[in-house]
Amino acid sequence: MTIAEEKQAQRTAGRAARKALDAPQRAAANAVLCRRVLELDAYRTAHTLLLYAAFGGEADLAAVAAEAARQGKTVAYPVCGEGFTLTAAVPGADGWTVGQYGIRTPVLERSALLQPEQLDLVLVPCTAFDAGCYRVGMGKGYYDRYLPYCTRAVKIGIALEVQRVPRRRGRPRPAAGRLCNREGYLHMEMNDLSCAQFLAQLASKAPTPGGGGTAALVGAAGVALGNMVGCLTTGKKKYAVVEADIQALNARAEALRLELEALVQADADAFAPLAVAYGLPKDTPEQAAHKASVLEAALDGASAVPLQIMEKCAEGIALAGQYAAKGSVLAVSDAGCAAVLCKAALQAASLNVFINTKLMADRSRAAALDARADALLAEFVPRADETFTAVSGKLRNK
Repeated sequence: MTIAEEKQAQRTAGRAARKALDAPQRAAANAVLCRRVLELDAYRTAHTLLLYAAFGGEADLAAVAAEAARQGKTVAYPVCGEGFTLTAAVPGADGWTVGQYGIRTPVLERSALLQPEQLDLVLVPCTAFDAGCYRVGMGKGYYDRYLPYCTRAVKIGIALEVQRVPRRRGRPRPAAGRLCNREGYLHMEMNDLSCAQFLAQLASKAPTPGGGGTAALVGAAGVALGNMVGCLTTGKKKYAVVEADIQALNARAEALRLELEALVQADADAFAPLAVAYGLPKDTPEQAAHKASVLEAALDGASAVPLQIMEKCAEGIALAGQYAAKGSVLAVSDAGCAAVLCKAALQAASLNVFINTKLMADRSRAAALDARADALLAEFVPRADETFTAVSGKLRNK
């Protein structure tokens, strides 16, 4: 079963589970869920909220909306637009209609509109979630595109316990310290996007993905190409003498690809506190000192991830060289492509190190990070070029 098929099966299972609840069970589950939301610090400190109108047996947040209104909080609801876009709308009097997909939706013309960066808390419906607290959405990508713009908001995935499904295969666990759905945080992964969604978001003004995440993805593609060369080599009598070597390369390549895939999301996670830090006020000496401290920590984190990407891409270049030397001659061009992609990713990631270290106040820390990046470039760019030259020579010499 492919990842896409597995996610669709989980959507089906999640919907069926919530619809199977009878009225008393549903009311009890919704009451527990709403009480849990109202107890969260993220709710208590929020002034502007984006909720949703429950549809098709979704967890119902009506009690949260009512309490928020009583407390004078601003409550907006999502309106689906063209190009899978969302708009946060605060409905006016009699300002509701039935929108796309049959969902109760505010009328834009009779609503106050909020910008995503104005939101403090976003509650996102799930069709399912797994033990690692990865959200399974409807599959259209509305929230995937919208959430990166919500730079100051806490994002919480909302689901009933019956919507829990088995862990998706190939998924790493959330980073240490990340809270899961039931405790407050929604784990949105860049790798959950389709290729088209990723590229559309990359082409937009959304803060993530950016150069670092793209470098990780390109590096993962390079490593995957090398792995393909190995898979086309194993089991062939002609290459029996290197069979053990190729199998060892394949095992490491598979692990390395998953590590780079995880770094796509890690780069987005590292940028989030940096975006918040840039927006902190600095009108008073105390505010300026606080902003400087937060910014320095955020810059360090935003530098560390692309440096990790560089290290993984360097290893990918080393693997590509071995695949080119030992792998099937019928796939040697792919080994060369693997080296080229990993080299490009290595260089791209380095720029994401340097743009952050340039702004760091701790110049000794910045110099150490720059030195490590420079060392990786100095060693592995030539190695990638050597592999490319060797492969090109094999292909051009008749």
